[in-house]
Amino acid sequence: MIMAGFGQRYLITLNRYKWLALAAFATCAGVAVVIGWQREPLPKYLAFGSLTANRPPVTFSATASQIQQQGTQLTVELLLADDVIKAVAEALKSNPTDIRKWAQLGQATNGINVIYRDDDAERAKAIASALMQGMIQKSLLINRARLKAVVETTQKRQVEVKKSLDDAQKKLAESNQPAERQSLEQQVANQQALYEKVQAALSDAEAAQAEIASSLGVARPPEVFPNKAPNPFLVISGIGILAGFALSATSILIVTFFVKNPQADAFREKLLTAYRHRCPLTGADADLALEAVTIEPKMGAVKATNGLILRADVKKLFEAQLLAIDPKTLKVLIAPELSKTIYNELVGKPLQLPTDKASRPSIEALAAHYRRCAWVAADGGAVKDKTD
Repeated sequence: MIMAGFGQRYLITLNRYKWLALAAFATCAGVAVVIGWQREPLPKYLAFGSLTANRPPVTFSATASQIQQQGTQLTVELLLADDVIKAVAEALKSNPTDIRKWAQLGQATNGINVIYRDDDAERAKAIASALMQGMIQKSLLINRARLKAVVETTQKRQVEVKKSLDDAQKKLAESNQPAERQSLEQQVANQQALYEKVQAALSDAEAAQAEIASSLGVARPPEVFPNKAPNPFLVISGIGILAGFALSATSILIVTFFVKNPQADAFREKLLTAYRHRCPLTGADADLALEAVTIEPKMGAVKATNGLILRADVKKLFEAQLLAIDPKTLKVLIAPELSKTIYNELVGKPLQLPTDKASRPSIEALAAHYRRCAWVAADGGAVKDKTD
C-alpha cells in the first residue's frame, strides 16, 4: 500500500534523524518539568462562600436606589483592592501577599463567589469570611463616596441656579417696559421651576445619606472543602511529555516530506542503471517518469534486488497492491477492479530482467509482495495471463 511505503520512509527518516526527535522531546519535556517544579502545590483546603446583591429595606430616596444599583457592578480590582487585603491581613495576622495569591473571585448567576485556599482549614474559613466582610464594607464606602459626590455637585448647582434666579428677579423689579417685563417674568418662572427641581434633588440626596447601605450581602457563608485539584507539577509535566511526543513525531514527518534522502536517491540510481533507464513492465524510458519502488519493505529498502524502477502510475498500483509479479512466471497480474482499464494490457507481460544477475529482483521479495495482494491470496481472483 502507498501508506506502507510512506511508513517505511518515515521509519528510515526517524532512524537517520533520531537525534532531532530526541532533542524535540527533551526540550518540551524539560521545559515542562522546570515550569511544573516552580509551581507551588495548591493548598490542602478550599473555603467557598458567595456574595449577592444586597436588598436593603425600602428606600424613599431615588438617589439611594440608583447608587445601590450602581454598587452591584463592582470589579475584582475594587473588591480585592490593597486596602481590603491589608485590613484582613492585619485583623488575622496573616501575610497580605499570601492572601492576594490564594484569594479568588468568580462571577455567579446572582452574585460573586469568594474562594480562598490554605493548608489550615480554620484559617481558610476565617480569611474567606473576613474577605467577604471587607468587600461588603468596601461596597458601602464606595456608595457613600458616590453619594457625597452627588450631594456636593447638587449643592454647587443649587448655588448657581439661585444666583440666576436672584438676578432675574432683580431685573424684573427694575424694569418699567411692559414687553421686557413679560420676557423677564417668563425667565423668572423658568428659573424658579429649575431652582425647585434642584432643591428637590438636593433634598433627595440628603435623605439618601440616612438610607445608603452596601450593595453586597452574604448569600452563603464560607464552607471548607478538601482541595481535590491535581498536582500542578504532574499536570504540567504530563502535558510537556505529550507535547514532546507530538513535536518529535511532527518534526520527523516534516523532514520525511521535505528533506531528500540520499539513500533513496542512490537506490533509484542503482535501479535506473540496472534496468537501463527503462521501465521493465511498460518500456517507458523517460527518467522523469520513472520512480523507484521497494518490493518488500521488511527486507530493506536500499538493495537493488529488493527494488524495481517503474513508470510512476504503475509504481502507485504496485504499492497499492493492485498489480503484482507472479514469482513463478515473472509475469504481470492485476486486481479484478483493473480488468476494464488500460492496465489490462499489462496482464501476462514478462518482467524484463537486468542483464546483471546481481541486480535482478529477489524471488523471495516478489513472493512476499504477491502474498500481500488479497485478490490473489484469497481465491486466485487475479486477472490471468491472456495466453494461459
